[in-house]
Amino acid sequence: VKVRDLSLRGIFFVARDDSLLPGQNFEILLPLSETYSYACTIRRKVDYYRSIGYGCSFDVLDAKQEDCLCNYLFEQQRKEILRSKGNT
Repeated sequence: VKVRDLSLRGIFFVARDDSLLPGQNFEILLPLSETYSYACTIRRKVDYYRSIGYGCSFDVLDAKQEDCLCNYLFEQQRKEILRSKGNT
């Protein structure tokens, strides 16, 4: 599985496995600054080159999950801004 997009609302990942279906619920482990399990629901399934792309929404996040995810996303945005300015 390769994560292609991550936000506070959900995740888009690519896999070779074609067995997941829209509406299906599952849990995903995200090792951000801490590892948390996030409950997700598959919202869409698309062909993605030679793989399958899955667009998923997060179910209700508790405060720790949301804080961890938010901190990770802000850190990635900060790094991207520095890269775009030519700083590393």
